[in-house]
Amino acid sequence: MTQGSSTVANNVLEGMLAQPEITAGAIYLLDERKSTLEQVACKGLPEDSAREPSISAGEGRLGRVASTGRPVISDVQLGDDSMSVHCVYPLNDRGTVRGVLEAYLSAPPDSVPGFSRVLDVLTTNAAATLRGAQELDALQQSVRAADESYDKFVDAWSQTLSCRDETRRKHSLRAAELTLETGRELGLSETDLVHARRGALLHDVGLTRVPESILEKPGKLTESEWEIMRLHPVYSYEMLQHIPALYPAIDIPYCHHERWNGTGYPRGIEGTEIPLSARIFAVADVWIALCSRRPYRSEISPQEASTVVSDASGSLFDPQVLEVFLGVVRDADAA
Repeated sequence: MTQGSSTVANNVLEGMLAQPEITAGAIYLLDERKSTLEQVACKGLPEDSAREPSISAGEGRLGRVASTGRPVISDVQLGDDSMSVHCVYPLNDRGTVRGVLEAYLSAPPDSVPGFSRVLDVLTTNAAATLRGAQELDALQQSVRAADESYDKFVDAWSQTLSCRDETRRKHSLRAAELTLETGRELGLSETDLVHARRGALLHDVGLTRVPESILEKPGKLTESEWEIMRLHPVYSYEMLQHIPALYPAIDIPYCHHERWNGTGYPRGIEGTEIPLSARIFAVADVWIALCSRRPYRSEISPQEASTVVSDASGSLFDPQVLEVFLGVVRDADAA
């Protein structure tokens, strides 16, 4: 059972124990895959009276109630010398027994006017509330599984894009890492960081639609070739916009070539019109490129690269983002 169901079950028990006649209780939910009743909450029972956290369905009073759907009430000794009334009720929701609730009472339910009705309402409400918690848990598990699948997909796609150039792949991974570290310093939420990582790894996905004759040209590109090259962020947008889980990651692939002063591409937007994640990645992308050897030039030191990007503060790069980024790389060098 998940944390969500356990939290709800404990809240249900707290509400139940607010009734003065109820001194202790526990909730078990049915795990149909294991054919067991799993304890998700227990309050008020002495340690020597606590049950095993897992009971085979059909075993003892609890299992019998779960299988028959009928409550069982009997006197029991609770602790060393105190007697109590032990009630086991099915958690029946929409005709389905989802588990059992056991309660220890200071007096038989029928001896307190209206109390049997109170117990019926408590168990009905508890069953519905726990069913909602289980459905939410299942949804969250599905979302987590989908997120993991998309992350594996993004990683695999990134590897495919970079399979001909291991240096480019290392560049993408390092740029993603520095983007996340800078993003945390700037207060991006964990959700935004997930999308930023995906966007960083897919930042050049649009290059797959650029002819290899341009990508692999050994000399300088002509102006017409540059016009095609500058379309790769648009291609990235067109490729990702129809994938719902990846659409929130589209800012970096679409906008990482935009510049603070509006001289970038493909749209020429400027300042804070550029999404924050793209402004962060733009600095990381250029800084790492400067530190990397290319066929047409040698790499420079991290310190020299920091000086180069600093000179572009307020023109190519967001000054605040740049300041935080340089602090991150300084800390990394000092570590």
